[in-house]
Amino acid sequence: MNEKTIIKPDDIRKVRAIAENITDSKRIEPYIHEAEILDVMPAIGVSLYKQIVDNNFYDFLTTNGNVQIVTNNGVKILTQKKWDKFLNGGYYTCSDGACNSDNTRYSAGLIAAISYLAYARMLPNQPLNVTAFGVVQKTTTLSEPIDEKTLFRAVNETRKIGLEYLRQSTDHLRCEGFIDDCKKANAKRYRKFKAIG
Repeated sequence: MNEKTIIKPDDIRKVRAIAENITDSKRIEPYIHEAEILDVMPAIGVSLYKQIVDNNFYDFLTTNGNVQIVTNNGVKILTQKKWDKFLNGGYYTCSDGACNSDNTRYSAGLIAAISYLAYARMLPNQPLNVTAFGVVQKTTTLSEPIDEKTLFRAVNETRKIGLEYLRQSTDHLRCEGFIDDCKKANAKRYRKFKAIG
């Protein structure tokens, strides 16, 4: 795949074990791309995602130590230090009326979030291979396939973790002003109607 993504295949290995013999990044990259387009982009917004995966983003960040991010509220400066914190996670302070007395929050980071979401997409598809004779499942005498219930329980648990980490990451980005909270601005759109009679 030639599309730029926020994380690389080796980032997934930092959060979950993947067999060492899966060295072909083409077996992992499609799931990263899907997780970013289907989960991350809607969460952080198309504009921010597009700016992050732009080819010049990392060049500007490494050369200048910061990059300008265009938001609905104007231009924000994203420093290398903030970007590293968004990627790798950690504690941060947010004074938006949170219940904590010192306004301390925690985020696991975008790398962990995307890695878990991509891994959850990859899990059910790994034993399947498309051949000239149809779709087959590869096994050896040293391996044995697990039943579907166990597999999908693992997928669901992994996806839950990824979605929670993504929520933490978006909260952090929102706190720093890189994501606008459109739901609050358009709260009237989410009215509930009750049928009578």
